[in-house]
Amino acid sequence: MCLDTIDKEIKKTKGFGWKVFEERARGLHPAFFDLPYSKPFKVNVWVTETRNTLRINGYDAGFHVFEKEADANLYLRWRFRIVTRKVKYDNVVATGKQSGLKVIVARKIFIEDK
Repeated sequence: MCLDTIDKEIKKTKGFGWKVFEERARGLHPAFFDLPYSKPFKVNVWVTETRNTLRINGYDAGFHVFEKEADANLYLRWRFRIVTRKVKYDNVVATGKQSGLKVIVARKIFIEDK
């Protein structure tokens, strides 16, 4: 997942949004860039992006979070086992649009249990 357009200014550094996951028997996994042997995301704890040196399209790597639940549900609706979850985010490194939908890229997320 990459931003198509990047905002020139980041207006807020933390908040709430909606993240897209692939749901498997073992738990929630990234909808993109997941490896078959990777561990599922933990819920009810802060998760930090650890790829400190990775820079994609002019911004640091991070978790892509949709501002609106409807946008998260619209994105990847054609994929099997895709779910959206409300998340808290912190340490925003970029904002912009992805497939025409408003997205925040944050270094930290807190995935709320259902």
